[in-house]
Amino acid sequence: MTGRIIFLTIWAFSGAVFAFGSEQAIPDRVEVEGGAILIGQVESVGEDMLSMQTGYAGTLEVDLEKVKSVVLGTPRDLALPERLMGSPAEKPSREKVPANTSPAPQQRPRSDFMRGWTVDAGFDLNGKSGNSERFDLRLTVEAELEREIDRLNLYGRYAYGTNRGIRSSDELIGGGRYTNYLYDEVGLFLRKEVEQDDFEGIRIRSTSAAGLIFKFQSDAHLRVEARTGLSYRFEDYIDDGTGDFPGMDIGMDFNWQFVRWARFKGSYSFLPSIRDFEDFIFEQDSGVNLPLDNSKFWKLRLGIASQYNSQPDFGREKLDTRYYARLIASWY
Repeated sequence: MTGRIIFLTIWAFSGAVFAFGSEQAIPDRVEVEGGAILIGQVESVGEDMLSMQTGYAGTLEVDLEKVKSVVLGTPRDLALPERLMGSPAEKPSREKVPANTSPAPQQRPRSDFMRGWTVDAGFDLNGKSGNSERFDLRLTVEAELEREIDRLNLYGRYAYGTNRGIRSSDELIGGGRYTNYLYDEVGLFLRKEVEQDDFEGIRIRSTSAAGLIFKFQSDAHLRVEARTGLSYRFEDYIDDGTGDFPGMDIGMDFNWQFVRWARFKGSYSFLPSIRDFEDFIFEQDSGVNLPLDNSKFWKLRLGIASQYNSQPDFGREKLDTRYYARLIASWY
């Protein structure tokens, strides 16, 4: 029953994503040296500079020598340099290829729905044998679609572990967050998360939240956002019945490329109950992403994730901390 509820929730979210992605215009994407990706509308291309209109930093002037690729959300005529003509949004050439030559390999164009998405899939695996036997497996999937005035984030996580042959974790989480900026620096967010954790005795935990989000900094190298709003959490325990917890959702997100070859990402959430402020959950996930190849397809994330529950179930610790090294594959 629980698996069916989670499946229906993910299915409904996927339908919303498809409608969201198909009804709005796709922005242009400009990748520059260092891995930064600029989102907006390319207005003109000169001999030395590219002009781009963005909703977060106004008009940007980019040195063409620093541009690695240009993906146009809507194909149109622009005087792009020859080295950028092979971007996925460009129409393939219809000129005949001489019989004694082979056509240069080209990247297959992405569908209109997938264009603009960034997808990360990762896993971390830990094991130990001998004096103690331990096995831990975690799988993660994150997808982001960012446009000039809004952003959609989807994620899924699964964790399974054993300690001396006894199950120590079995957790499945799926959710998403939609953000729409009403003004340049202020917007609204909606968040939904569904969790099942057999090890902790949670048949299902559903969290919904909505509120305001504030953009303190947003450019190619640094994005800092804070949010505040109301939340509602429903929990159905295998042994202890059900409970609901109206509360608040207070958090902050960091995305910072502090050096050319590394990026810091951190997410922090404080979820107090409105009925009793001494009943709260604090969650954080902080880490550094390191590219493993020039294409930036493979990345290694070194991080620390923790959860503090001020009033845990009987027999459980308040603080749960995990250190991890995660291999990530990225598509964009």
